[in-house]
Amino acid sequence: MLPNNSPVIDAIFQGWKDYQEQLIVVLRPLSSEQLAMRVAANLRSVGEIAAHISAGRASWFSWILNEGGDEIAAIAQWDRQDKPVRAVAELVLPSWFPGWGLNTQFRARGYSGTCSSTTCITGAN
Repeated sequence: MLPNNSPVIDAIFQGWKDYQEQLIVVLRPLSSEQLAMRVAANLRSVGEIAAHISAGRASWFSWILNEGGDEIAAIAQWDRQDKPVRAVAELVLPSWFPGWGLNTQFRARGYSGTCSSTTCITGAN
């Protein structure tokens, strides 16, 4: 088991927190029309990119760590083609980054696995 103050895990969670704060600043002022904008027809819209980031983070908690229950499992599917477009209010709410509560719970219980400076394979106890 890794100590709760693992520098690798600390860096991952701090990076997510910093990135999340920057995403909120950028996304909050956008209109629905701006979220729907695409650079090219075959590429994701701004809103789809934000939903994809959210889904990736949620899937890490839900599928890899088995944390967060049904709410986080649902967010983990936000980037699927059959899912509705998310409003800016959903994308910038704290629940958009599933996790600050989950991070705290996860870290309080401890975690097991292996981490290097570039890779962390971990699971909750």
